[in-house]
Amino acid sequence: MKKRTIAILLSILLLLAASPLPVSASSSAPQLFFRMHLSGTGWESVFTYAPGMCGTTGQSRQAECLELHISNCSGSITAKCHVACKGDLPSQTGNDLLIGTVGEGLGLECISLMLNGAVASEYSIQYRTHVATIGWLDWARDGQESGTKGRALSIEAIEIKLVPKNSAPSTTTYYVKTNGSNLNVRSAPSSSSPKVGSLYNGAPVSVYSISNTNWATIAFNGQCAYVYASYLTHSVGESAIAKLNSFLSSPDFQAGTYWPSSQRPKLSTYSCSGCCAFTADLVWYVYGKKSPRSGKKFTNPDEIRAGDVLLFSPSHWAYVISRNGNSVELAHGNWNSHVVVATYTLQGYSLLPNKTISYGYHFQ
Repeated sequence: MKKRTIAILLSILLLLAASPLPVSASSSAPQLFFRMHLSGTGWESVFTYAPGMCGTTGQSRQAECLELHISNCSGSITAKCHVACKGDLPSQTGNDLLIGTVGEGLGLECISLMLNGAVASEYSIQYRTHVATIGWLDWARDGQESGTKGRALSIEAIEIKLVPKNSAPSTTTYYVKTNGSNLNVRSAPSSSSPKVGSLYNGAPVSVYSISNTNWATIAFNGQCAYVYASYLTHSVGESAIAKLNSFLSSPDFQAGTYWPSSQRPKLSTYSCSGCCAFTADLVWYVYGKKSPRSGKKFTNPDEIRAGDVLLFSPSHWAYVISRNGNSVELAHGNWNSHVVVATYTLQGYSLLPNKTISYGYHFQ
């Protein structure tokens, strides 16, 4: 009898060890765990507990389905999604959900999540998605949409967290946009309040909220401060992103296209070849500018943002598709004689693993 009991216990332990479910870190708070079905690899082998991220970045793997489970609370989740070729699917509500499709090769393109019941009175659900060719989008919460529609761009990863209703809100990244001068940072939302610092043109800013008087509450040197929101902008306008996606989907310019060092511009009249010709065509197509040097020159790598053109030592040109912290996604031609879209790590004047920045140009 004793041997049989031990055998049963061992069987249970083996089943638990084989389960993809994670081990809860807390028994009192609501538990939300999730995973994705990805193109080429299928279901992720383990679930992620909120706060956390699932999916991939930098691997060009579209997410096709999101599996969600919520427990240890009184309430449920309502989820909506937009899927390639199908559009908006019917919303679902429950504690165990599958959002999207499996086995059809259709990417998730947009998603929204919302808590219901008693848990919704105590917690907020916040989430953001990593979208192909764009990168991480701003944080959404409580039923707001995250992703894109009508642009054939799949979600590749998602980050989700449950936060108490009275917790500090997530921030959204904006960029300073002035005529070149620094932007004053104030101690209160008024132009007459004391100045506590400044931000250079193009600097990234973590914004908590923007008031109806157009003052933005920002994170500045470990505390809340204020700047006038008219001098803030998102990294790239929707039209520029759409044109960039259109450019990179063209047979002549998409990733992997043969692009020899002797190649002259196919669109622009600018006199150059190879990677410079590719960048000249891209700038002409996206911004209507003849030359990749026609933007506003900068030398500080901290100013790099989506939409910029970069020149590397000794002589290589690239276009910045997106930037998230020190992660920078580039499009460039004539790298091993092909068009390449890849992600690099910014460290000083280097984009690791193999590029040294000389300077760059802003176009917006």
